[in-house]
Amino acid sequence: MGRTTSGRKPVTIAYVSWRDGRPRFQPGKALRDLGHKGRDLRHPDGRWFSEGEATDWSNTFSSSLKARPTDPAEAKKPKRGGRKRYAITLKELVKNYVKDRTKLIAAGAINLEQRTVYYYDKHARYVAKISPTLWNTRSVDSIKRHEMKKLHQTAAVAHGLYVAAQVIRSISAIISWGMDEEGCLTREMNPCHRLRIPQGAPRLRIGTAQEITALVAAADHLGWPFIGDGVVLGVFTGQRQGDRLALLNDGRDDQKRYLFRQSKTGALVAIKPTAWLTERMEASK
Repeated sequence: MGRTTSGRKPVTIAYVSWRDGRPRFQPGKALRDLGHKGRDLRHPDGRWFSEGEATDWSNTFSSSLKARPTDPAEAKKPKRGGRKRYAITLKELVKNYVKDRTKLIAAGAINLEQRTVYYYDKHARYVAKISPTLWNTRSVDSIKRHEMKKLHQTAAVAHGLYVAAQVIRSISAIISWGMDEEGCLTREMNPCHRLRIPQGAPRLRIGTAQEITALVAAADHLGWPFIGDGVVLGVFTGQRQGDRLALLNDGRDDQKRYLFRQSKTGALVAIKPTAWLTERMEASK
């Protein structure tokens, strides 16, 4: 969204995106097909439009769209009251999201894991089975909040509360991308935000001491001691797998505690030197 020069968040205006407090016209695919191109909203002398001027421009532009058909080819066809032609469906939006994010990840242009993209794609595709109309036919711009709540309820019955929550979370992330980055949506609010949907109970799997010991021993026996190290680190640091794989060893403090610094957040984790952890740390050298 960006911010105005005064530091406050700018108002949301149809067809207008904000970058560092500066307005820009961002047409979606349907408008681009009609010949519209993105441009900065400035005066002839180079001054940027204010929020009020951007609002006036948006209202004028909206009126011009209503005065003519959205698709010149459709204007030549007789009106029969049949299926309406929409700008972009959820199916198309998900496909565009995966393609765009995958390309930028490969180029190193964004800090995002490819598995996150696959995760969103996988859960968003549940909609194809739960509600084919929302997936294949309806415009994303036309989806209402109550429909997202209904979708969550249907998914919860079919797949459980945990999966239902992941479906809504994935769709929400992809719609936000379409609104903020791709500019292919004209809606002003994400229909998935703050739905106050019920969450499933946390999934807790407790491993016994015997199980952990056997798992580490199996890794060592197979010649994969680094896997055993990762398991032991998990037990004594309480960090997630991704964080454990990226932990940087900062040595030990004056109390002989092991110090680990997380690569992403920079947070320092101090761990008491248990006999098993010390044995693995010394052997890993």
